[in-house]
Amino acid sequence: MLKYILSALLSLSLTAPAFAQSQGANGAIEGTVVDSSGGVLPGVTVTISNIDTGLERSMITNEKGL
Repeated sequence: MLKYILSALLSLSLTAPAFAQSQGANGAIEGTVVDSSGGVLPGVTVTISNIDTGLERSMITNEKGL
């Protein structure tokens, strides 16, 4: 009986990190939009897409091209 309990606990402890890792839904994308000469581009619309869900988010760069 103890052997089965230990086996079950070991199985759960090995799957817990994978379960926790799969729950992450937040992230960040940062960068500066520049032209071919390296000048920053304010007011540019940047759209990111999640290819798995089809969700999109658009942002407009600020005066520093961020």
